[in-house]
Amino acid sequence: MKYRHITTAILITAIVLFAAFFIHGPKRVEAQYSHVTDRTYSAVTETCFALKMTTVLPYDFTGCDIGAVAIGDATTQFDITAPGGDVCTYTYDDTGLDPAITADMPGAAASPPAGSIVEIAAQNFAAGNNGFFLVTASASKVFSVTNAACSAEDDKTIGTGDISYRSWERTFGGPTTQFDISNPTGTTFRYTFDDTGTVPGINSSTFRIGDRVSIAGAAFDYRNNGNFTLTGSGDTYFEVTNASGQAETNVTIGIGSLKNRGQ
Repeated sequence: MKYRHITTAILITAIVLFAAFFIHGPKRVEAQYSHVTDRTYSAVTETCFALKMTTVLPYDFTGCDIGAVAIGDATTQFDITAPGGDVCTYTYDDTGLDPAITADMPGAAASPPAGSIVEIAAQNFAAGNNGFFLVTASASKVFSVTNAACSAEDDKTIGTGDISYRSWERTFGGPTTQFDISNPTGTTFRYTFDDTGTVPGINSSTFRIGDRVSIAGAAFDYRNNGNFTLTGSGDTYFEVTNASGQAETNVTIGIGSLKNRGQ
């Protein structure tokens, strides 16, 4: 009788533990990445989570993985510098296939854009210069990452392997989405959806302070388009700092776009 009670207790404990794991397993993932708790679990966001957990980098997932983009080929040659502060800079030295590294432009992200994750797996690079890294800046022919193991080296081709980056973005609204753009104070400009056209779903959760937004409204004054960091947001509106901004009303996105690229 005593052993029967022990066996029953063990069985009940096992069932409880299994149920706890089954029910709360995903919660543990959310707790580990608390900054993405507002994201629903879908096939797309699970891809984002998988990459996050694989690379273990401090990236804030506002949008979703849009796939890997390769730059250069086996002949593309770089000079790598380590200026300090865990910064590692990769500069194309005009030898081999041009990797088309660019800075931010209105309506288009840099290549690779700041905030994206770059995977460097170049045969001829030093081991410490290969790996998954967070891109911190891009300009013509050069990009920088955070890499404490960086070492300087010159005239290094990619060889066997590749360099590719993954970035995240989410598109809001559509061609008919209409905004009023106002100037509440100083160089702050507010973009407010005026209830006309496709509802963009802008609020303080989808447009968070510090997120990078790319504005390319076809009917917007050109000075209201560009890449900005969000300084404020709320239901139906978001704010950016833009010293060249212009107040205007009833302007639609048209053939352009409004994208949030996260932090």
